[in-house]
Amino acid sequence: IEDDADSYSYTGHTNCHSVPEFLVLQAKQFRQLNLSHNGINDLKNIAIFVNLEILNLDNNEISDSTLFPVLPKLHSLTLNNNKIKYLQIFISRLAKHCISLTYLSLLGNEACPHEILDSNKTEKDYEKYRIFVASRLPKLKFLDWKPISNQEREEGAEAFPITPRDRYPSIKTQESCQGLPKIAEEPQAVVKPASFYGHVRYRYGGKQSEGNRFIRNNDL
Repeated sequence: IEDDADSYSYTGHTNCHSVPEFLVLQAKQFRQLNLSHNGINDLKNIAIFVNLEILNLDNNEISDSTLFPVLPKLHSLTLNNNKIKYLQIFISRLAKHCISLTYLSLLGNEACPHEILDSNKTEKDYEKYRIFVASRLPKLKFLDWKPISNQEREEGAEAFPITPRDRYPSIKTQESCQGLPKIAEEPQAVVKPASFYGHVRYRYGGKQSEGNRFIRNNDL
């Protein structure tokens, strides 16, 4: 469904593993792109979307091995319900390639240890996740549905100082990094949150969530 001249929605194509060629040919005109509920695991063509500001990739096949290209204008990115496991690896890449990010959502990924979506996780696990992401993405204002606080930034800077190995993190580095969410040997089934994409707001509507949270573009 095409929304207008600078935004486009292409959803519900589970056999689509990369950005469709017909969108690539029009890449420079788009500021907003909704590619949710597809089977995307290859983002190399996204690099051509040089003016992209908002990208919805909820419910795809994005993993730690998926390389994010440089998107200097991207400020809002939703990646709910993908296959991201290793937080340090993924966030370190985002920090280098998406320098303008102010809104990010990773709910429903193994790397996001939210107690509502995984009964084996606790509130403390989620707090550690938040302060780590805050320590690596200094411009971020919202993580998932909640604003990043000054306290989270301060705690993140103290708990997770940036070291030389953070420039090229490996899976071994992630597994040995004290304080980061542990990766379960046998991931538990999670309740997938519903996703919403539009011009002016995002919504997280987890099945067991105690109320929805709204973030408007003018808050970013």
